Amino acid sequence: MHAAHTRLAAARGVSAADVPHPSSWPFGGDAISIVSSSGGVLLPLVIAGGGGDALAPDVLHAFQRATGGDAPWDPACALFTPRAAAGADDTAVGDYGGAGAWTDLDLPNDAAARACNASCWASAACAAWDLIKVTPSSGKARPACGLFAAGAAAGCRSDPNQWAGAKVPLPFPPPGGGGVTQAWTLPLSWVGRSVRATQLTPAGEVTGGVNVTVDGRNLTIAGVTPGWAVRLEV
Repeated sequence: MHAAHTRLAAARGVSAADVPHPSSWPFGGDAISIVSSSGGVLLPLVIAGGGGDALAPDVLHAFQRATGGDAPWDPACALFTPRAAAGADDTAVGDYGGAGAWTDLDLPNDAAARACNASCWASAACAAWDLIKVTPSSGKARPACGLFAAGAAAGCRSDPNQWAGAKVPLPFPPPGGGGVTQAWTLPLSWVGRSVRATQLTPAGEVTGGVNVTVDGRNLTIAGVTPGWAVRLEV
């Protein structure tokens, strides 16, 4: 989405210095803010056409960036797919602190991953496994194997210091904590029109779950889950 906005900005003559991280965008009759200091973004939908990229006038997407390196899930993570049983390098169980115990192994990383996987499959109580590898940034002198019971493996994410697998694909974690509240300026062309919201989750589109309120030109979106986009339409 950022790439599409960058192309469109360049086509409209926006200077190269302003293209990578614009803070506002001409949309709906004026320039609306599209980034917030708390990691939120509000981007118009860019549509490709025969005459070049353009903005869809009635669609915006709100997004809240997941903070830190321990985001609990990554939609592309192998543990959410049938590939889970094969294990995946550079992959971590989201809440790797939820393992019942960690065991250091006197083996190279690849052999330790096979041993950790075998230990999980040999235990009826184990649903997923995670190996902290020996890397320059892992802080480990020996690989450490952790085994997770069903329900204890919360999410999945990329991590160059770990190697993980699961007996069956892990379920996508549900949003928690009510999400984040974002405040934006309503585009002029949206004034007086009803705004509906749809969450774009890894499991598909979900109507509801977020609350949108409009007061004058103040647009408030409550319940935005970090990492999940919210499509706004009028």
